[in-house]
Amino acid sequence: MTPTEPLAHTQAAPAPPDATDDLLPTGATGTLRGAAVDVDARRAGRIVAALAIAALAVTGVCMAVAAHQANAQITTLRQHGVPVEATVTGCVSLVGGSGSNVAGFQCTATYTVAGATYSATVPGIAPHQVGDRVGGIVASGDPALFTTPAALASSQPSSRAYLVPAGLVLAAGVAGGLMASRRRRRRWGGGLDRPAHRLPVGTAARGVA
Repeated sequence: MTPTEPLAHTQAAPAPPDATDDLLPTGATGTLRGAAVDVDARRAGRIVAALAIAALAVTGVCMAVAAHQANAQITTLRQHGVPVEATVTGCVSLVGGSGSNVAGFQCTATYTVAGATYSATVPGIAPHQVGDRVGGIVASGDPALFTTPAALASSQPSSRAYLVPAGLVLAAGVAGGLMASRRRRRRWGGGLDRPAHRLPVGTAARGVA
């Protein structure tokens, strides 16, 4: 009887090293990560500032145009206004700041000029009944431009209407100028306009020797 030989403890053969492991430096892992996006915060800040300056300038220009149109309408009604009689067709209440109080009423009326019927908002917040007659003034060359004698008497063309728009445009111009000046100083400080430093003649030859 052949003696039983002891069973040999078998182990799995180690897996061959991956060829890509040789390409990784010592201590580095093989996990790949996406490249981080480098956001230029300074450039983004300049873009936001430029947009804000542009919005300020556009707002000032729009306000100036509106002020010019308002002054022109007042002048036209004063110089070329003709009386009309308007009939109130309806009113809606205007709610106050608290939301529970009525601050006034906004009424609409219709009137006829040269056979054409127009509809306009009655200036003021006074209440009216449907069918009430309201005296009005319209421009002879533009019958759609309507107001009341009381509203026209309290309105005057004024140059003060241009103060706020002019201030906004001026502020935008100053801010834009400061921004451009700061950018130029930053470029000059970065050495873009500095002459290159040159070594004295013969320095290289002595270094070689």
